[in-house]
Amino acid sequence: MRENNAIRALGKTVLYRIALFVLVYLSLIAFGLLLLYIGYKWATFWGIDMLQRVFNSTNSGFAMLILLGVYLGVITLCLMFGLFLVKFIFTRLNVEEEGKTLVKESDCPQIFDLIREVAEATKSPMPHKVYLSTEINACVYFNTTFWSMFFPVRKNLVLGVGLFATTSTEEIKGILAHEFGHFSQESMKISSVVYTANIVMGNLVYGEDAWDRWVDRWSHFEWKPFSVFGLITRFFTVRVRLLLQALYRYVNIAYRELSRQMEYDADSIACKVVGKAVMASSFYKTTVLMQCSSNTHVAMMRLAETSKRADPFEVLEMLAQIKSREEGKTIEATQLLQAEVKTNDEPTARFSCEDVWNSHPSDRERIHHLPNIPAQSNAPLIPAWSILPTALRQKVAELLKYERTVKGLSPQVLTGEDLRLWLEKELVTELLDMRFRRFFVECGCIDLFNPIEETPAETVTYPFTKRNRNIVTAYIRAYEDAEQMIEIINGDREVSAAYYKGKSYSPNDLPTVEHSRYMERMLPKLKNVYREIYTYLSNGSQGEEVKRLYERLFMLNKRIETYQQVIIKPAEKMVEAWNSSKKEDQNEAQLFEKYELLFEELQGIMPSTREMLSPDFITNENCLALHELTQSAPKAREYSDSDVQMNEINKCLSLLSPFLELLQQQYAELKLTIGRIAQAEEGM
Repeated sequence: MRENNAIRALGKTVLYRIALFVLVYLSLIAFGLLLLYIGYKWATFWGIDMLQRVFNSTNSGFAMLILLGVYLGVITLCLMFGLFLVKFIFTRLNVEEEGKTLVKESDCPQIFDLIREVAEATKSPMPHKVYLSTEINACVYFNTTFWSMFFPVRKNLVLGVGLFATTSTEEIKGILAHEFGHFSQESMKISSVVYTANIVMGNLVYGEDAWDRWVDRWSHFEWKPFSVFGLITRFFTVRVRLLLQALYRYVNIAYRELSRQMEYDADSIACKVVGKAVMASSFYKTTVLMQCSSNTHVAMMRLAETSKRADPFEVLEMLAQIKSREEGKTIEATQLLQAEVKTNDEPTARFSCEDVWNSHPSDRERIHHLPNIPAQSNAPLIPAWSILPTALRQKVAELLKYERTVKGLSPQVLTGEDLRLWLEKELVTELLDMRFRRFFVECGCIDLFNPIEETPAETVTYPFTKRNRNIVTAYIRAYEDAEQMIEIINGDREVSAAYYKGKSYSPNDLPTVEHSRYMERMLPKLKNVYREIYTYLSNGSQGEEVKRLYERLFMLNKRIETYQQVIIKPAEKMVEAWNSSKKEDQNEAQLFEKYELLFEELQGIMPSTREMLSPDFITNENCLALHELTQSAPKAREYSDSDVQMNEINKCLSLLSPFLELLQQQYAELKLTIGRIAQAEEGM
């Protein structure tokens, strides 16, 4: 009851603010209609009269040309600015259909039976349309217009097939009950209005369409007496959008707080349908599935590259099972997951905050708020896959488009135990399991100990202990805390409250100095961990290979730093100077001169840098293009047509950042290779 009262109070606040937004926007619409009327009168009477009087009093063709530009400019300004103010009342926001397919009851009757059961339990109407998507998510959405704030609209349901992996029909029912809970009679009655209004306001404020493209073309029109009115139109529309943005923010600050309460309320409704244990299990399982989604993409791409294929949802399910097994848990459709899948006894973050723009509480907070309601049924859990026809599952899987057809080769289909073995051998081994991923992938501190310049440990000890893992994890958490505090200080993130070691701080008074000292104290321990790792691996069965990899790693690290200093930063300054100049001949000459110096530096470091790359990276199209470009001298003063030189500069600049990313990818691959050797040593 307390939560419902809080929702009602917040809902009233949001509705008052939405009413203010609507009042301002309706005033703008009235002004827009007035402008359209003025444009009509100017085009048919006032402007014509002006042209006729000037024509009768002057014989200057130049003056007439300017006045004709003014005549057309005023008409276009009134028309375009008026349309800008009124066009959103006719705009329809349709959710993209890509990645999902419309289904009917005849396609999957058991799913519709489940939806109908949930709709009845939550006292909600059936959705207008039902879609199956490739996502690990479920949502209810509207095709909205401005008038959706005043008239009811029918809801569409999107159910992500990824949710079916490892879950039971009861857990799917709980997920659906949460979505319907937002709009049920037991939830707050204004939630539908608030939700619709928020989407419409976002479209009003941030939506861009053909109108914006036409104004941009108008502003760059060569006939200045006409194009100046395009610049005036853009000036005023920017100001109107700034006004609407301020109002949108004013509404949304309150709406996000309301949305968080609505999540708790919808969870409570779902608990009444399926019980607390089922809802908590659906949270735990969904988190694991989300964590495995990127590896699913990697697995599907690698299967395609080797002329193999598999059901992506089966891959997702198996990766979730492998991940859970790594952490000592079991995740299956026929049993509830009773706890979060994570490493036990890991250090926790020192810093936490409450983001005012966060509309969803964390899963941990949501589980904590779940009412203690037992499950409605003690019957055995049924895998969610049992209610989804195989043909429909395959149809959704095809939307992901992973397959690559190789001429003359028929792809080998992997499933069941064959797929599991392939994943464990080809993918998990390459990406590392959790014990080693933390040291070589998640933490970027392998370069703290440089064996080329420093002495290894005197004795060989096993480094991948729980203690060392916790040291690395603590530093990762501290680094993430530091990033969050910097975001808040720089104004990139707005928070209502911030806590460091349990103590409350204002956003303008965060303990960054204390945290920096804490991280500095951690560095010697962290460095010793990586010293132990090098000593252990260099004395192992692949010790010589490890030494070569470390040597390449540190040489490449230095080269990346050099490339950033002598290429990337000068290029950024060169571009900044050019963009802020008047772009006259002398500015162009200075640009060409700076480019020659930059190009000489690039020619100097490119050959030795390429030698540090593996064959796969050398044959990368960006690497090949930059290498080919640096084989010839710059053409700064060889052409009278500066456009040729500009084209070369633009081509070179477009390749610099991708090449830096390529070097960084090679660096990450070297770390990963060392991690694979560590994992192989463990197996031996």
